[in-house]
Amino acid sequence: MVVVFVLVAVAVVALLAGVHRYVWRRLVGDTTAPGSALRGAGTVAAFVLPSLSFGAMVSGRAGAPFWLQQVLAWPGFLWLAVLMYLTLALLAGEAVRPVLRRVLDRRDRAAAERRTRSGEGAGTQAGTEPLTGARNRNGALVPSGAPARAPQAPEPDGAAEPQPWRRTAAASSLALPSRRLFVARAVGGAAAVAGLGTVGYGTYGVLRGPRVRRVTVPSPSCPARRTATASPSSATSTSGPSSGARTPGGSSTRSTGRGRI
Repeated sequence: MVVVFVLVAVAVVALLAGVHRYVWRRLVGDTTAPGSALRGAGTVAAFVLPSLSFGAMVSGRAGAPFWLQQVLAWPGFLWLAVLMYLTLALLAGEAVRPVLRRVLDRRDRAAAERRTRSGEGAGTQAGTEPLTGARNRNGALVPSGAPARAPQAPEPDGAAEPQPWRRTAAASSLALPSRRLFVARAVGGAAAVAGLGTVGYGTYGVLRGPRVRRVTVPSPSCPARRTATASPSSATSTSGPSSGARTPGGSSTRSTGRGRI
């Protein structure tokens, strides 16, 4: 029995550690720069908050003072609720992450291709313009008014200008880290808003108290109370064995064998 309890405890601790590692990775590691203050604060919170939750669960069984249980219970149990909703929101965001990254990748590639085409068109137009002027030593035509340039050494074969598709790939690889950072921050921010908003609304509802709505439900087994009102002329006379009592308002009540009407 003890062995089973130890195995279950180890499995629960490992599961909680893995969930905290996953949440830290998505909310802190992927969205902040190494060595920044935000990453340091997120790392400290990743260790302090689960410690408070563990203390809140253990303090009641250990017989700790009531004030200590209250201090540990509020942040400890609230963090467990936030952790559950954050994990669910981040798991849902895993399906959105590749789709958003693919959409941004297509947009960046289309923008790079448009820039490349516009640059090639401008170069073609500039090359077709007629040049007038003298020729230099190599026989090339120099426009009139242009400063004289020293002869340039021929470039080696490996130093040729990169092809347009290479420039596009290089631009895409340079923009990739910023795109990943944007996607990580967007998904992580949406998950944080969803988790914290859900727990905050639930906490507000608990502290506000239940709402009571009074509703009248008629029951067929309980007949409604009936009252009889007599005119002043008929209220002064009585008939039979029944006796009546006159009221100041002119109405009379008569008692019968079945009850008062």
